[in-house]
Amino acid sequence: MTPLIDAHHHIWDTRRHRHAWLDKHCEPLNRTWTPADLAPLAAAEGVVATVVVQALPDVDETLFLLEQAEANPLVRGVVGYVDLRSSRVVEEIEGLLAAPGGRWLRGVRYNLMAAGESDFTDPTLVAGLHALARFDLAFDLVTTPAKLDWATRLVDAAPNTRFVLDHAGNPDIAGGAITPWAATITGLARRPNVDCKLSGLVTRADHRTWTAAELRPFADVVLSRFTPARVALGSDWPVCLLAGEYSLVLNAYRELIDDLSEAERGDVELATAERAYRLDTA
Repeated sequence: MTPLIDAHHHIWDTRRHRHAWLDKHCEPLNRTWTPADLAPLAAAEGVVATVVVQALPDVDETLFLLEQAEANPLVRGVVGYVDLRSSRVVEEIEGLLAAPGGRWLRGVRYNLMAAGESDFTDPTLVAGLHALARFDLAFDLVTTPAKLDWATRLVDAAPNTRFVLDHAGNPDIAGGAITPWAATITGLARRPNVDCKLSGLVTRADHRTWTAAELRPFADVVLSRFTPARVALGSDWPVCLLAGEYSLVLNAYRELIDDLSEAERGDVELATAERAYRLDTA
């Protein structure tokens, strides 16, 4: 089994932080998940390093993630949260970097799923993105297919910032809506400072009936537009448990890159994540 970086997963402690969005997911998600829960699953799949991503717009949750990264050698990078629109964004980033485990901060995510066009063009958000570039931190972009054109303009406003598109832009796989999504993601892929994660696809498909074959047309669009050198794999565990166990999901994603060359698979499985998040997996 070839080594793999899981470039997108979550952990949370429901005793320390309230995740209101978990209320509708009593089973299997609404419980505490830790790196210790993930470690045996990751080892069985040849995962050599992971990137943990924030699930709350809360700096204290990011401090928790950094603590967990410091204590767990599997986690090599944290994508946390700061208020990118704050006038104190630089101070907030400096505070995270100086906190216990701050050396593992590799990026910031700021949810734009519900944002309108004016949010994408907000000059305070753009200023926050420029601050990330100053600290060599990536920006994880999470949004919807309908907003990918706006996202492209946001990327153009911060050309020195590294962007990573989460979950391939959340295409409607269950509805088979490939054409409009493919058209809008193409423009974003032309920007050289944007990478893309093959992650979250199974939860955009029918949770009960999805197959790798159903995911393949969407994966092929991502790989052809971004090229394997700018694509990484992520399980989205434990959210992926809504649609399948960790091994099932990762093996499906690996199946989607089976026809690539060995070098291209190495990009998707390791090199893209290492570069995008400045990971040391040696």
